[in-house]
Amino acid sequence: MESKIVNLLETVLREIDEIKQKLNQVQNQLEDQQSVEKAFGALHRHFAKKSKSQNGITENTEKTETQNRILHEEIENKQKTVLETPQQKEEIENIIDLALIKSRKITLDDLKSSLKYELVHETHFPSTRFKVLVKINGRVYFGEGGTLEKAKDSATRLFLQTLDYNYFKHTVKVSSTVLMNEEFANVNIDAQLIENYQNCLEYVDSMLKYTLVEKTGPDHKPTFKMAAKVNEKTYFGLGGSKAKARMNVVEQVLENLKNQLNEHKSKLEDEPENIWIDVISLKNKQIVPNYLKPLLKYKLVQDAPNNYQMAVKVNEKIYYGQGESKTKARHNVTEKVLRFLLDQSHCPKPSFLLNKLHPNATYRCTQLKNGSQLEFKVTITIGKSLFVGIGPSKKSAKKVAALSALSGIQNCSKSLGNVSKPDIFRKLIEEKICSLLDDKPENSNYKVIAGIVMTRNETFLDVVAVSAGTKCISRAKITKNGVNLNDMHAEILSRRCLIGYFYNQLELSVASKDSIFVPSGQKFKLKDGIEFHLYINIAPCGDARIFCPQTTSKRVLRLKVEARGGTYSVKNEFLRNNFILMSCSDKICRWNVVGLQGALLSQFLDPVYLKSIVLGNVIHESHLQRAVYGRVKDTLPKLPSSFRLNLPSLFFLPSTDPRFTSGPSFAITWSKDEQNCEIINARTGQTDLGPSKYSKREFFKRYVHLCRKIPGQRKENVYKEAKSASLDYNVAKNCLNTAFEKAGLGNWITHSMEHDMFALN
Repeated sequence: MESKIVNLLETVLREIDEIKQKLNQVQNQLEDQQSVEKAFGALHRHFAKKSKSQNGITENTEKTETQNRILHEEIENKQKTVLETPQQKEEIENIIDLALIKSRKITLDDLKSSLKYELVHETHFPSTRFKVLVKINGRVYFGEGGTLEKAKDSATRLFLQTLDYNYFKHTVKVSSTVLMNEEFANVNIDAQLIENYQNCLEYVDSMLKYTLVEKTGPDHKPTFKMAAKVNEKTYFGLGGSKAKARMNVVEQVLENLKNQLNEHKSKLEDEPENIWIDVISLKNKQIVPNYLKPLLKYKLVQDAPNNYQMAVKVNEKIYYGQGESKTKARHNVTEKVLRFLLDQSHCPKPSFLLNKLHPNATYRCTQLKNGSQLEFKVTITIGKSLFVGIGPSKKSAKKVAALSALSGIQNCSKSLGNVSKPDIFRKLIEEKICSLLDDKPENSNYKVIAGIVMTRNETFLDVVAVSAGTKCISRAKITKNGVNLNDMHAEILSRRCLIGYFYNQLELSVASKDSIFVPSGQKFKLKDGIEFHLYINIAPCGDARIFCPQTTSKRVLRLKVEARGGTYSVKNEFLRNNFILMSCSDKICRWNVVGLQGALLSQFLDPVYLKSIVLGNVIHESHLQRAVYGRVKDTLPKLPSSFRLNLPSLFFLPSTDPRFTSGPSFAITWSKDEQNCEIINARTGQTDLGPSKYSKREFFKRYVHLCRKIPGQRKENVYKEAKSASLDYNVAKNCLNTAFEKAGLGNWITHSMEHDMFALN
């Protein structure tokens, strides 16, 4: 039985092979027939024309063979892209003003309608194809297509490309209209930002605003044309998919930016004189630009009215600065040098820190083959955990692996190879919010995100709070029982999420379990080495976003007003009748005096301050300094012993443009130890299931619960009374309000007292 089945299968396989051979023969015959038909079609038209011109006289056989040979040569020559042929009677001459084409004052459709075309070849088996020629200003151009119009379109495009290759980079036909440079969304990119940027391809791709210009070709093999505008210049890219077309655009942008950078560097006749500065000596020192100015060797690069440019070279790296005068240009470049050196002094080598923390860690290096390039893979083993880094050299691969181990990311990508700690903060927060929304794609259109990263001994990183949001509660939805979130801007929510994390850790500490807090007298304090870092992807609203030169517009306290965009000065009297909240810049300034923990937790904790603030867009450092602590630095009275004016480090990362133009009608909150994030309705300030776990009422419940567990704590029954019980906190808050008033910045506006006069049932 088995042998019969085997024989049957062998027979079937032989028949299949025979069928395949027959199909191949048929296909070859079809191809041969098509080529023969093309030749005979050309011969037929040729003889028809000759017979007509000679009144029907038949040519002899020898002459016919000679004509066939000449005609075949002519057909082969016509397959070339551009062919210069002698004047023929059948070819219709077209005279075109080239200046009109180069000035972009004529569209593709207009040009086609003015030209006279000649049909060269037509076939309908096995598929319909047309080939036409057009003679323009003495040159012949051929086009081919499935329809006569497409063939004409192909010949016309060939003429334009031959005349001016850049024509289609600037003028492209889309739905019978022409898109010009001005119609694309422009993005400004500084060429110096891509210098030494390991992943500049992904960086530039994330910044560009693409437009689908054209889709051509059959559905099974389409061709996409994408466009993007950078620094007021439009780039076009072609590809078999949108992604490939986008990469084509990015490559052109990078090449242009690199050329700009090289041209900029070539303007220097010789490099500025290099000086060496020990970055380790700058650590923990309050260095100002005036300290560096006598050391630097400045070179004037550009000398133009109101636009001077200076260059300096420090530790073999060249820095550039601009300004309206030479003095301002020198100051600008000095600030850049100082900022870089201070960042370096606070960021020791990852491998050095890792060896200090884990002296028993083992390293293993192997070589990898990536096409024609050689890469290295370093694996660090710490206990049972493996951390991997890949790079073009052993040094870079080791750095990636060490950063991976320090940040606790076991699946670290290559993109961490050349980043500083602030870059990792952004990466960790963005990855966290993406993972929280894996099963909530409808909520992935957030605009502003913020988060807080906790570090231990300046090495191990842990995301403890993440949020997103841009709205404030509607006035009609405000309640007086503390169940709503009133301010749903991302940075404000991230601080509330951090407070939720503090409550979790305090409960662990009270239960004698491992926690970030340890007992300190009658209160608790953070363990040594623990610090918190705030990340926001854009500048906080209020004073940090005021860049105008008029000093009267800067510094003053500002308000978020219901149903109005932006922020407004507290001195604007007509706004007082609207529901208002203080701006995010003002609230962050308050955190730098009274701490992050708030009034209720101040009864259990010493003040907790931010170690650094990281912005995901670049603004002048002086604006952020002014907004978050500089405004009150000179007018702040003496604070209670446990409070101080906090001066966090400030970092600025390259901008990533928001993906959406307007903020969505929801907010997102999450804190460490929570399994899922909350989705808050921005109109009501609550979740679909009820109050947020970060609302005033829920925090008050947790406060009462802690008071019952901690001996000697007095439990207040009304929320307002509980906040007033934190005496030192309220004194510090009043000192800050006094500082604002003395500086002439206005008064801090609060809600009516009745909003805090609620009690728990």
